[in-house]
Amino acid sequence: MLDAVEWVLGMQNRDGGWAAFDINNDAVFLNKIPFSDMNSLSDPSSADVTGRVLEAFGLFISTVAQHDENTKPTTTAARAHDLTVRINSSLAPAFAYLANTQEPDTGAWYGRWGSNYIYGTSNVLCGLSQLHHLSQLQLHLPSSKPFPTLFSADRHLQYLADTALNWLKKVQNPDGGFGETLFSYTDPALAGRGASTASQTAWGVMGLLAFLPSGDEAVERGVEWLVRRQVREEGGNGAEGDAGATWQEKEYTGTGFPGFFYIGYDLYRHYFPMMALGRYYSKAVKEREGR
Repeated sequence: MLDAVEWVLGMQNRDGGWAAFDINNDAVFLNKIPFSDMNSLSDPSSADVTGRVLEAFGLFISTVAQHDENTKPTTTAARAHDLTVRINSSLAPAFAYLANTQEPDTGAWYGRWGSNYIYGTSNVLCGLSQLHHLSQLQLHLPSSKPFPTLFSADRHLQYLADTALNWLKKVQNPDGGFGETLFSYTDPALAGRGASTASQTAWGVMGLLAFLPSGDEAVERGVEWLVRRQVREEGGNGAEGDAGATWQEKEYTGTGFPGFFYIGYDLYRHYFPMMALGRYYSKAVKEREGR
């Protein structure tokens, strides 16, 4: 895992963000030439990937901090501690990248690899939530345990999060779900608009849960949509041929090349709702226990 963290750190672009495959492959003018691989010859930073990275980094630092508090020093622990210092140095430029790429009129973020603004906004909110957690974690670390001063940008971070949360609530469908047409890639006025789908509702719920309590009305409406729309399947290897339960989704919500090529990942309809419901349950339990 430490090798993976080190590799991801090395993939940060000069603009502070992360891309899917390359580092500093941001010559977007190449997309203007004929036969430019569907306008995707370059691989610039994207908000959705950057949000995922920040979420992972936040979880890593929290784990290392708890480990430092409860165990004796080891070579592995020392390396993990050193990586937290390097991660912390990467957070300010990453945060600046996200602040610069937030849509000024809506507060949403563009989703390069999933449709579309709901996906991007959800990923970024989950990442920002981890940054917010780090600033709170610093307050509870024992003074006897040396640990690097963690990233903190509470006021600006909260402003970015609040505008994004307001946008998610605004585009939530009357049935409680979330949906967004692929046409939002060519017409941003359609951002967050479309029939509710399982994967996009899960993204919306996870984005809301990143900063809001489990009892928030918008969160509960999204969770209720997921619970109501779950269906049982037959023909599996379980008892009496029961294949368990999942969600129906015919819409394509995965993105290959925006404006040209989209992907229908069959498991999106299954594991993203599971993630959302799992995070909802976990947060509800912690709130009930006062944690």
